[in-house]
Amino acid sequence: HVFLDLGTDSVPLGRIIIQLFTQANSSASENFRCLCNGEKGSVDIEGHVVDLTYRETRLASINNGRYVEFGQLASARGQKVSIFGREFNIESYELPHDSVGLVSMIADRPGKIASSFLISLEPLPDLNNRYTVIGKVRSGMDTLTKIQKLIKESNSFDIRQIRIVNCGQLDDPKEHILRDPLSLQGMQRVRDFNKYNRLFFDNKPESFEPVPKQSETEVGKRIKMSEINDEKP
Repeated sequence: HVFLDLGTDSVPLGRIIIQLFTQANSSASENFRCLCNGEKGSVDIEGHVVDLTYRETRLASINNGRYVEFGQLASARGQKVSIFGREFNIESYELPHDSVGLVSMIADRPGKIASSFLISLEPLPDLNNRYTVIGKVRSGMDTLTKIQKLIKESNSFDIRQIRIVNCGQLDDPKEHILRDPLSLQGMQRVRDFNKYNRLFFDNKPESFEPVPKQSETEVGKRIKMSEINDEKP
């Protein structure tokens, strides 16, 4: 799992959690993972140093409400760059574009991909055998809804203001609960943590019923009763 934190210069918009499908497209998935966590550092392309990270990558387009497009590396100056240097070959078209929230690498020319990717907002069967699916959004589609609403409400809004402000890899996908205070789960559980000094990682925050702390009076009564019964408190 990897994450993308989206925002503008002044407004955080939320976090997207993506599960990568490493079996069908191992090279493309590894390229995406490394560009999220930045572990490959930088690469020299014809005398120009390009940072191999999605951080600061700006939103390229929202294609008629069908998908959002990101991925042109901030320091690449329009060049097609991957962790392998330039573009590389698509391994497989096995996975179909058949649902919302699919992450697919965009082929800038037939059979070749680099860093550009899209997230589907609807099924995209016309992209089968053209682009390659490498993952699926597991949390954060509401963030993309916020972006669409933001753009619709302002005709003069420049979509390039929206960028990936932070990104990385999650060894435990539940980490995003604490790292993303903008999510409903994050806010609820951080409040519970602060109030009760307890945090339960479950999938249904609404069913979480924390045990309230006992008052000093209640604790004192319990201790006295245990002393009467010759038990240790």
